[in-house]
Amino acid sequence: MSRLGYYRTAGSLSGKKGRSIYLGAWTEAGNAWASAHEASFGNLRHTGTLGVGLDTFMGPLYLAYGRADGGHNAVYFAVGRSIGGQGIFGFNNF
Repeated sequence: MSRLGYYRTAGSLSGKKGRSIYLGAWTEAGNAWASAHEASFGNLRHTGTLGVGLDTFMGPLYLAYGRADGGHNAVYFAVGRSIGGQGIFGFNNF
């Protein structure tokens, strides 16, 4: 699998609400094959995602929309850190 993405600070939160607002977009390509001879660039699956992240006083808050091959859609909403300690956008939080 490969991922290419970009995020940037889009603003700031006022006062004790938190620190920053982030906007991001990324694309991914990958697949799983039973054997190496089945792998090819021609049968990769592709996705695209747009998201917003807030660095709030209670931790990160994320909302993202993704679309994959075949018209598959997903909405992601998360509050708090992931198990690995790094959020979707990869920024550190309180």
